[in-house]
Amino acid sequence: MDHNNTANANVANPVRNEQPRRVLGSYTAPTADLYEKSIVVPPIAANNFELKPQLVTLVQQNCQYHGLSQEDPNQFISNFLQICHTIKTNGVNPEVYKLMLFPFALRDRAKLWLDFQPKESLDTWNKLSGMQVLAVNIQNAHQEVPYDMTGQLHGECS
Repeated sequence: MDHNNTANANVANPVRNEQPRRVLGSYTAPTADLYEKSIVVPPIAANNFELKPQLVTLVQQNCQYHGLSQEDPNQFISNFLQICHTIKTNGVNPEVYKLMLFPFALRDRAKLWLDFQPKESLDTWNKLSGMQVLAVNIQNAHQEVPYDMTGQLHGECS
């Protein structure tokens, strides 16, 4: 038997369903799976549809929500919808614009909240527009636990 055949005989045939072996360092490398979006945009029937950069800029400059306690989520929604209602394209569901522009309107805590939503979990405007829920979730997710000088939680019995 020649040397090449012996070397090949010692290599196990990979099974198609097995995951390839990974070295420890590969677990720290970013993968596309980690950056999937939580918002699902419905199919667009119009040919050559694109979200114009001017719309993104309009939202970013005139309609921002940071998730701060002093912000009014209802006012934010009102401003956001006012911008979205000025846009109309034949063959494009108006919900498409709302879903596509919404991430550009969020900053800081609100953006983090959106980034941590489950992949493809927000597929309608109704799910996104529950801003009272969004406001509470953002504030709860980033609230600092109130400790006193001794490191004991306020209100805790000793």
